[in-house]
Amino acid sequence: MIFCSKCGNKCSENEEFCGECGAKINGGSLEVQQAEPETQVFQQHQNENNNKKITKTQKIIAIIGVVIFAALIVIYSVGASLTSKDKVVTRFNQAIASKDSSQMAKYIVSSDSKQKVDSKIITGILRYIDKNPSYKNEIKTSIEKQTIKPDPNAKFDFHKNGDLFTLKKQGKTWIFFDKYVFELKPVYIRVRTDYKDTQIFLEDKLIATADKDKYEKEVGPFNPGIYKIKALFKGKHVDLEKNKDIDLMIVKSLISTSKNINSVNLSMDAYQVSVSSDYEDAKLFVNGKDTGLLVKDAKDFGPVTKDGSIKMYLQKEFPWGVMKGEEVKIVGDKSMKLKLSGLNEELQTSMMEKINVFRKACLDAQTARDTSKITNVSVNRKKQLDQLLKLEIDAKLLYAANVIKISYDLDSMKVYQKDNKFYAEINTKESLNFAEYKEGEPVPKGKMIEAISKEILVYDEASKNWLLDQNALSILFDTQNVKEFNFQ
Repeated sequence: MIFCSKCGNKCSENEEFCGECGAKINGGSLEVQQAEPETQVFQQHQNENNNKKITKTQKIIAIIGVVIFAALIVIYSVGASLTSKDKVVTRFNQAIASKDSSQMAKYIVSSDSKQKVDSKIITGILRYIDKNPSYKNEIKTSIEKQTIKPDPNAKFDFHKNGDLFTLKKQGKTWIFFDKYVFELKPVYIRVRTDYKDTQIFLEDKLIATADKDKYEKEVGPFNPGIYKIKALFKGKHVDLEKNKDIDLMIVKSLISTSKNINSVNLSMDAYQVSVSSDYEDAKLFVNGKDTGLLVKDAKDFGPVTKDGSIKMYLQKEFPWGVMKGEEVKIVGDKSMKLKLSGLNEELQTSMMEKINVFRKACLDAQTARDTSKITNVSVNRKKQLDQLLKLEIDAKLLYAANVIKISYDLDSMKVYQKDNKFYAEINTKESLNFAEYKEGEPVPKGKMIEAISKEILVYDEASKNWLLDQNALSILFDTQNVKEFNFQ
C-alpha cells in the first residue's frame, strides 16, 4: 500500500491518480510516501502518549482519590461495628444499668403507632427497676437471648411474647447499615366486674363502663408500669368501690397470644341484707347518708359489700328529740338487727342523775316518815311509795341507811313503746350501809349490802319530762359497760 503525498489517502500501486484528491501518483510531480504497517502506526501513537508528562494537579487528584477510598473502607468497617446487633444490645444494657433515660430513648419505639415513648414512660420503668433490682437482669437476659437466631424447627418463638422489649430491625442508619431498636409492647387489661353501669378507672381515668351484669372486656393499650385501678358502682342507696394495685411490668400473657395481657377481677363480692329493729318507722342511714328508707322497707337492702366499708345506723324522731342509734359495719351477715336506744348520752346521764336523787330521797322519806319531798315520780310510783311507807309505819319498822355507790349497766338501757306511752329502763346495782330495827330499839350497826334492780321511767307528755314509774328486782347486771356514781 502507498499513500497520497498530498492528502494521505490510501492508494494501490496500480493507481495513477489519487481517488480522493486527483493528484498523480506514479511519475507525477507529487511525492509519494511509503505507507507504514498499522502496527507501526499504533506503536507510534503509544510512544507519543507515553512521552506526555503527568501534571501536578493530576497527581493531587489521584492521591485524594486513594485517601477517600481508604477512608470509606474504614468508615464502613467502623459503622458496621457500631451499629451491629450485639453492639446495640450492649449499649442499651449499659443505659439501663446507668439509669440513662435519654440514652434509652434513642433505642425504644412502641409497637403501637398511637403511643408515644417519652421520658415519663422510661422514668417509670427505671423507678420499677429501683424497687425490683432483679428485674434489670431479667431485661438483660431477655434481650440477649433475642440476639440468638431462633430454631426454625421450634413450634413457638419464645422471644416474641412476654418480653418487655423486643429487639427488631427497623430500616437503615447512615444509609448503609441496619438499624436495631427495642420495641416496647403495650399492655392490655382484661377487666371483670359483676354489676351493670360499673365504671372502671385507671389512675382516675375512666377506661370502661359495664353495659351488663357479669361484664368482661379487654381494654388498652397501656404503657408498662404500676397503676391503681378502681371499679365504682353507684347504686340507688349505696356506692360500691373496689380498689387494686396492678403491675403491668410483669406480663402474664400466654405464648399463643400476640398481646401482653393482664387479667384483673374487680367483682364487688356484694350481696343483699335484711334490716330489722324495734322501731319499724326508724330511718335507715348508710355511710352517713339518709337512704330515704324506713326499717320496714329495708328487708332486702343492697347490694352491699362485706368488707366493712359500709356502715349503717338508724335515726328516729321521738317526742323528746331526734335520736341516733349505734353505727355498725356490714361484714357478711344476711340479716342485721340495728339497735336504737332512743337516748343520747346527755339524756342517759340525766336519767341516771334522777335515779340517784330519787334513791337518796326514798331513804330520807323512810327516816322522816314523809314522802312529800320525793319528786320526779309518776302518780303510780308515788302511790306505791305511800303504801310501802304505811306498811312500815304499821309494823313500827325503822331504817338507818345511806347510799355508798350506784352503778348502771349502760348496755341494758333501752326505750320502748307500750300502750301509746314511751318507757325507758336500766339495770342498777346499789351499794348501801343498811340497818333495820323497830321503834324503841337501839340503832344497830349497819351492814354493807348490794341490791340489783331494774328501774323503769315513763315519759310524761304534759311536762315533757322523764318520771320514775316502776322498780323491779333483777338478777342481770353486765359489768362490760358500766357507769358508777360514788357518794362517799
